[in-house]
Amino acid sequence: MCISIAGCSIILKYLTDTAVSPLQRDLVEIKDPFASQVSYSLVENLISALFVMLENVPMDKLDSVKSKIDEVFNLIITGKEAIDMPRLQSVINRQVRGLIL
Repeated sequence: MCISIAGCSIILKYLTDTAVSPLQRDLVEIKDPFASQVSYSLVENLISALFVMLENVPMDKLDSVKSKIDEVFNLIITGKEAIDMPRLQSVINRQVRGLIL
């Protein structure tokens, strides 16, 4: 796995892994959810691709779900939402242990 792909994998896991993960928290763990589950996938070919996948998006939210995802990303990119560094360290440690085992 390329270092940049490994880094992307860790960030995507941080964003989607648990109920406190930003995408899971803001899209699923809300009163009127945008989806029932958020996950990610990586495809490594000549050109790699990263996918954020949402399950069971209600029909009436299909037009607004992308802007909601962009909103969550922008909060993190701009620093308006701080990255939880202890949690990110935990995600990294789990990834490393998974590679060793």
